[in-house]
Amino acid sequence: MRTPIMSCLALMSFTAACGVASGEAATPPTQAEIAEAQDKLEQGAGAAKRAKVALEILGLLPVSTCGESRNSFLGSALSIQDPVAIGCVTVSTRAELTSDVVELDFGATGCKVAGNTVSGAAMFRYSGGDDRAEVELDLRGVLVNGESVPVKAGYGTCGDEKRVWVAFEATVAPNVIVTLDGRVGIQKGLPIIGTTTLILNGTGEVRQTIGTDRLTSTELTYDVGDFAPKTGTLLVETSSGHRIEAKFDEKVWKLGEAQVTIDNRQPVTLVVVR
Repeated sequence: MRTPIMSCLALMSFTAACGVASGEAATPPTQAEIAEAQDKLEQGAGAAKRAKVALEILGLLPVSTCGESRNSFLGSALSIQDPVAIGCVTVSTRAELTSDVVELDFGATGCKVAGNTVSGAAMFRYSGGDDRAEVELDLRGVLVNGESVPVKAGYGTCGDEKRVWVAFEATVAPNVIVTLDGRVGIQKGLPIIGTTTLILNGTGEVRQTIGTDRLTSTELTYDVGDFAPKTGTLLVETSSGHRIEAKFDEKVWKLGEAQVTIDNRQPVTLVVVR
């Protein structure tokens, strides 16, 4: 004869016996939950989009390798005026104590760069030698499609060590600061080797007076020039204890839409990239 405990375990998948609700259908999110999720995801997706643009502009420079002379790299950088990649740009260099600076002036009216209109001036700082090669891009002096892009990005190469990084921090609304620290693996998605796909992973925060939300981007995959990721996920863990996850899919990515799940609610489709 089965004990009461065993009988209870046998029935758990069909009933709510033993005090455990099982097989219950997920309920749809409320309109208030949807509005909050859309707002928080738009903030995170906006940071990722600007980080992606910074990496595309980083891809304008030639790739430096360990052991390459600084003069050789700077000479290559001065010839990046590719009419296919850039509509117009003025390139200049200057030497500093431990590095060299490459300045890209896109002019007041702007140039087309990977499908984006870029105006103002960007600055690259190059440090290279026998055992390292590092390039850092500062975009705080430019506008991309009319928006400020307070982003730094860079890459380093040395022997088997290769890394690409991007950092975003901006006040996106009164008392709302968004940060994102991202990384791109050395693979077909790497922008600085001339491919057309970028894959972004990273973590960040949305800091507000009511608390700090945590952002996590996982395998957000963009084609160069596109404003929304084709695949990947963006997760927001709110300071109030909620979990908001957006999954991007190639079927709807051109609309900036994603399938969004709020806690254990039914998924909904929302526009999260504008």
